[in-house]
Amino acid sequence: MPVRWGLLKFLWRRAVPVTVLSTLALALLALCWPDVLTPRDFWPGVIVLVQCMLLAKTFGRFASPTFAFTVSRGYSRDALWGHMMLASGLSAITAWLVAGLVLWTGLRGGLHDLWQSPYFPVMAPREATVPLTWLALYGLLLPACHYGWIRAAQPTRDGHGGTFVILGLLVALLVGFRLVRHLDGWLEWLVGVLYVIAVVCLVAGGRILHRSLEVRA
Repeated sequence: MPVRWGLLKFLWRRAVPVTVLSTLALALLALCWPDVLTPRDFWPGVIVLVQCMLLAKTFGRFASPTFAFTVSRGYSRDALWGHMMLASGLSAITAWLVAGLVLWTGLRGGLHDLWQSPYFPVMAPREATVPLTWLALYGLLLPACHYGWIRAAQPTRDGHGGTFVILGLLVALLVGFRLVRHLDGWLEWLVGVLYVIAVVCLVAGGRILHRSLEVRA
């Protein structure tokens, strides 16, 4: 699918408020979190989830004049969906990258060293891979939230099915992070395969559902 820069800029402008707020929230948390950051921390996941939900809401107003306008410009359903996902991905990458740089550039370690934290600078290298967990959460929750919102817009009785999918994923994540301390051997491979399957199914499901939406100006 070729990138339509005009459409992407139009969608990106709509995502700017969510992007700015989420970037500030995740970066400030990464900077000021008093303990050593771990992949199991709760609040970074909450910020990721809220950003994904807000992006889905921002781009999911299928009954709005804005959506009808973009359809009237001659863009196909696949083009609209693809650029919506691309703009959402850019928003997620922006928040993730800024928060990651807070750790990788030593800004967090330096600040906490000035605050005379007992964890820094000794524990700083241990946090280097934590942003990868946040990126994995974005990769799963972003298509899940879009899928749930798109499914809710369908003129069918099972519109809440997407909400159940999101809740199921959240329960699985909470249980998994609480029960599984370390991934090793076959368990690591199994989790990786299940993750890829879930992401592919959510992305494909959202794309298919988006093709059948009704447009109301």
